[in-house]
Amino acid sequence: MELLLAARDDLGSRRTGMGSAQWLLQQLVAPWLEHAALMQTLRAWAARSPRSYHAWLALGIAWEAAAARIRSGQCADRVSRAQWIGAGMASEQAVACLLQALECNPQGRMAWHRLLRATCYLGEPEWLLAQQAGAAPDDCSAAGEHDDAMWQAGLAHVAALGGPLQQIPSLPACLAPRLPHEFEDGKIYWLRQALAVSPDDLDLLCDYLYFLYPRWGGSHEQMQGFIDGPICSGLTEAQRNHLRELKENDWIGMLEDSEDADDIAQVQECLDALLTTTLLPVTRARVLRAYTRHLACLARTEVDSVVRWDPVMMQRVYTMLVQMFELMPYRFAEWSLYTLQQCTADAGIPDSADLMGRCLRLEELLHNDASALLWLDVARPAGLAGLEGDAPAAAGCREERFSLALRMADVEHLYVGQHALNLYDTNSDAGIALFERLVARGHADAMLSYSEVISTTAAPSRCGRAAPDPTRSAALLEQAAAADHPIALCHWACRRAGVFDESGSPEARLDALRCYRRVHDVAGPHHRAWPFAMKNLVQLLWDGTAEERWEAVHEVLPRIWLQDDIALEAWASRHLANAFLVGVGVDCNRWLASVWLERAEEREPDDPGVAELRYRLQMKGYWLGQLRWRRAIARDRLRVVPAAHALTFGAPPQAANVG
Repeated sequence: MELLLAARDDLGSRRTGMGSAQWLLQQLVAPWLEHAALMQTLRAWAARSPRSYHAWLALGIAWEAAAARIRSGQCADRVSRAQWIGAGMASEQAVACLLQALECNPQGRMAWHRLLRATCYLGEPEWLLAQQAGAAPDDCSAAGEHDDAMWQAGLAHVAALGGPLQQIPSLPACLAPRLPHEFEDGKIYWLRQALAVSPDDLDLLCDYLYFLYPRWGGSHEQMQGFIDGPICSGLTEAQRNHLRELKENDWIGMLEDSEDADDIAQVQECLDALLTTTLLPVTRARVLRAYTRHLACLARTEVDSVVRWDPVMMQRVYTMLVQMFELMPYRFAEWSLYTLQQCTADAGIPDSADLMGRCLRLEELLHNDASALLWLDVARPAGLAGLEGDAPAAAGCREERFSLALRMADVEHLYVGQHALNLYDTNSDAGIALFERLVARGHADAMLSYSEVISTTAAPSRCGRAAPDPTRSAALLEQAAAADHPIALCHWACRRAGVFDESGSPEARLDALRCYRRVHDVAGPHHRAWPFAMKNLVQLLWDGTAEERWEAVHEVLPRIWLQDDIALEAWASRHLANAFLVGVGVDCNRWLASVWLERAEEREPDDPGVAELRYRLQMKGYWLGQLRWRRAIARDRLRVVPAAHALTFGAPPQAANVG
């Protein structure tokens, strides 16, 4: 590795892209590799060669990647405290290693660059700021800030990788003193330091600009001010346009599938304007990628479950994809393979430039994209995209490549079953072959999709269909559910609940309850299967034993109510109003029922279910109904038990307020 990186180092003149030292290091820490073994190897390298810049750089980048994996790509409010703790530990290790790399080589451009990234992403360690402020921190551990159980949970994320930082490193002499305002905004300090070593470094400026996105506390106005400001004044026009595209891409990505006429006009005006400017090849390819995605969304319409494509618009998409492939062939599969499938398979645009074949042949060498590797697994045997036989470069490695594709798909959150279904819709034999390969590997997502393909109710693909096999379809669905696939659990639970409805089988009902409960264990509330499972769980428990009704009202419905989702809040509050009205899982209490009903009405005032519930609650249609209702409200307000009050208001009633 030392020789390989040194031969490709970019200390003299910056080199990025395929084959550069930067590219090699990113391949080294790819998220689908075995992380514990990699970290052990890198730590041993640094221990054997303590003065090696590349050893410490590689270890620092590996720790930086580990921090990102632990924190995950979820929104901040979906990241657990243990993840934040573990990611912080990994980030501290990354900063320490990168500082050690600078001790070995103060001119190491990539080390400065990665310090900017690492400190912007998860913040700067307290021990670093303290030393730069002239103080000496006592301890590098933040264990005292957390309870022991939470600290241990965070520690578990890094234990196999080498554990947290054990000793505070001394700072390299090349670190310049901080200006006062740079203690408040560390990225300004690290940008100043890095630019001193590598002026007008476009990669560095792109990363700094990224951390000016609104989601990082910046704004698009700040981004434009930075691009037009003195720091970027030494860039070429094409380089400044690259930064501009990075800024525009933030809001374009949010509007690319909008159906609003003003949004569409704004996106197209911006993209057309960019294409008329002087652009780097990679920038033009990025603009074309955004444009093709936008046009593909516009070209697709669906009426009564029938999908239609605008052939003129999709031909334009295909033409842009050809241009994009010529500019950035080695990024094409990762960026636009799906859009190409939409053109050729869905819209029926002829692949006159053999883009699919060229893309897949390149991926046989690069292994950049999980979707392309899965296509390749069946493309040659099926003769797809002009590929036939075994490629010399791929001989003897089909199984290893397939395993790599599945690891990559897992990391990229690719719905492998949907991918196989798309292929099945293009070439049914190839799709079935891929399904069988995935099922043999025990892939739950593929089992779920394949069970639908071979069910008796499946619609045929455009190229034929698989032979219906209801017995195997049910078996695959059950296996997918047993593997804790959330959607399969829901489908299997529905099937077992149907058996219960037809036969009264208690075993079927228990199976359905178990599956719905299991969805809560294996899928977070933001998974699309979770609301469906929780609602159906409530319905099943509602008619069950006293213990089950208590579970529905005191555990599942509050869980739904607390999701900060208007529709879910309305559904839960309506059911809780009904529970207090009829006494399911709680004692009857019309006052608490009215509280929950008001909450439902606030969220969905036009819901007919709310109106029907209010009619019942207020005893409309009954003799002296309004008088009896008002008296019941006054009476029940004095009879609220602590558990019911806590369920409704989040805390037991105060003694003075009970009346």
